[in-house]
Amino acid sequence: MNKKIYIGMAAFGVAASFWACGSGDILEPNAGDDVMGIVVSNEGGDTSEVGDPSIIWDVMTKENCPRCFEGSVSSSSRKTQPVRSSSSSGGSNPQSATSSSDDGGSIVIKSSSSSATPESSPSVSSSSKTVNPGVSSSSGGGANPGPSSDFGTCSPARSVISKGDTVSWILKLKDPTQMISATTTWKALGGDPETNKASGMNGRTQNVKYIASGQYTASATVSVGPANYNISCPAIQVNGEPITGCVCAPEGVTGAVNYLKTPDVKWTVTGCKTGATVMTYSWDGGAAGAETSFTKTFSAATASAAPTLFVANNDNTLQEVACTPVKVTEGEEFKIETTQDKAVFKESGSYAISANLPSGWHNTDTECNVYCNASTSNFTVTIDEIELSGKVSGQTYVAKGGMPVAHTVDGYSIPVKVEIPAGDSVSCGVNW
Repeated sequence: MNKKIYIGMAAFGVAASFWACGSGDILEPNAGDDVMGIVVSNEGGDTSEVGDPSIIWDVMTKENCPRCFEGSVSSSSRKTQPVRSSSSSGGSNPQSATSSSDDGGSIVIKSSSSSATPESSPSVSSSSKTVNPGVSSSSGGGANPGPSSDFGTCSPARSVISKGDTVSWILKLKDPTQMISATTTWKALGGDPETNKASGMNGRTQNVKYIASGQYTASATVSVGPANYNISCPAIQVNGEPITGCVCAPEGVTGAVNYLKTPDVKWTVTGCKTGATVMTYSWDGGAAGAETSFTKTFSAATASAAPTLFVANNDNTLQEVACTPVKVTEGEEFKIETTQDKAVFKESGSYAISANLPSGWHNTDTECNVYCNASTSNFTVTIDEIELSGKVSGQTYVAKGGMPVAHTVDGYSIPVKVEIPAGDSVSCGVNW
């Protein structure tokens, strides 16, 4: 009599080429054996469609393997069920059920792609169960193998919204494939919904609506096998009554300021309007208060500087206001807008040249020349880290190349240092 032999059992810890049955003999396949394919199902999949080519109807029966049914439930409580295959390989055609055991008993083995846990099959050893990556098979329920940051992160799609708006909380795992078999429980207190549970990839995002203003956070607990990973999300700001009309600008400064002469720059905010009350102002990360002005002290040149400003009202609205920036120079700033313009330095010190030549003035060159004319026989000028010096009065001194053309357009601030005898002068410019 031909034997029924299951192949493809590696997922259950059983070798594909043998099967223990009856008295414990090892039955090896031969040319006369009738070989059946292992069946794999989608979890929770519908198994009712008769004739579906993805369904394999042959099952292990008490007739072809009596030992497999020892200790199993009676035949009156068992039914032979088709199982849908989740694999696209194999191309197996449906086969008619061939069970002819006395009691009609049968075993159907189901599996998913993420784990392999046999249902009521005494022939599968516990050591053959597939364990989720990074999780010990001996760990108990609720175990957390490591910090949530090692497992994944959570963030809102927007950090600031208005009350009545909806925000998407987004979960990103270090290993995204673990979402396939995971269950995710979202908690967003104060939002709608406050809690939600989703399976598989549906747990990657959670949309939450906020009716009341304030700050809110969320968290996600991702369960993969026996392990739970708790991932916290940063807070979002839900604004209430809007704040409009705020203008923040420096006082007495237009464009640039020389910190050697004016190290302190004062900004003031005006024009803020809101339907709520109790305005407060937070400057450069400081505590909120009633001060509408703020002073910054500079000790180095910078191309653009401005304080950060947040304005709040008593409806939990927190509005960032952009302050007008200033350029901070080390010494007086000179402007060069054509190749004929010159910066005239009448004393030693630190200066800046704001170069704003027309785009394309240099044709295709990427570097240009720096030149200086001096009224003295002894001077040293360093422009954009290029040093020129002279010994003969009235002569033009040229440094060919060296200055990037990009530093001569768009208002770039070129640093200049001058050493010159008292009463003398030197004028410098750029050309090609």
